[in-house]
Amino acid sequence: MAGRISKNSIVQFTGGGVYVSSTAASASRNIKGKSTCRVTNINEKGMHPYHCISQDGKGVYGWVDSASVAGTEEEKKETEKKETEKKTQKNQTKKKKAVGTLQDIRKTEKKKTEKKAGKIGTLGDIVFTVSAKTIQTFDELQIDSETNYAKHTRHNKKPLLEFQYNDTDTASFTFYLSAFLGVNPKKMQDKIDKYRKQGKILTLVIGGKKYGTKWVIRKHSKGYERFDNKGNLLAAKSSISLEVYAEW
Repeated sequence: MAGRISKNSIVQFTGGGVYVSSTAASASRNIKGKSTCRVTNINEKGMHPYHCISQDGKGVYGWVDSASVAGTEEEKKETEKKETEKKTQKNQTKKKKAVGTLQDIRKTEKKKTEKKAGKIGTLGDIVFTVSAKTIQTFDELQIDSETNYAKHTRHNKKPLLEFQYNDTDTASFTFYLSAFLGVNPKKMQDKIDKYRKQGKILTLVIGGKKYGTKWVIRKHSKGYERFDNKGNLLAAKSSISLEVYAEW
C-alpha cells in the first residue's frame, strides 16, 4: 500500500487504532467508523506507516496501520469506475443472453406450433398435412359400425331377431393429391396400392387421437384429374376404404 500512497494523498481510514508514533506498541485511541483523511507523513519501515489527519472532523490524528487505510480517493474512484463498468458489461451480457434465449425459445415454439398446426393426422406413415409448403389432406371421413342379427320368421307375426356378432368397423375417406401443393400424386397412389396389396396393418390417427385399432385397406379408387403434356400426373383423388383388422 505504501508504494501507492504518497504524502498529501487523500485516503479512506476504515477504522482501528491511532498511534502516537509509527513504532508505538499500543494505540492511543481506537476509532470506529470511516473517516476521510489526508496523509501528512509516511514511514514505510514503521509498524504504522501513515500519519493521517481527518478532513471530516472524525478525530483521526496520528499514525495508523496500512490495513486501516482503504486507498486514495483517486484509487477509490477508479475502483468504483471499474466495478461500474464491470457490472454494466455483465448486465449487457445477461441481456444479450436473455434476448438470444428468448429468440431461441420463440423460434422453437414457432416450429412446434407450425408442426402441430400443419399435421392433421396419419394413416400408418402416410401423413395428412396442411402447411405453407405442402397440402396433403382428406375429406368426408366416415366410420361405419354394424351388428349382425339372425332373423327368425313367424306366421302372421313380426320376425324375431337373434344377436349374432358385431361386425368389423369400416371407414372411408377421400384423399386429395396435387403436385401444385407439394405432393407427388402418382407416388402416393402407388404407396397406397402397395399397402393394399401387402395387407399392411395401419393405425389411423387424427389430431393426436387414435380412431379404431388396426386397419387394412380393402379398396382404393383412383381418380386422375390432371396431367401435363408429358403424361405426368399432376392432380388426383383417391377414395380409400378401410376395415378393422381383428386379431385371432
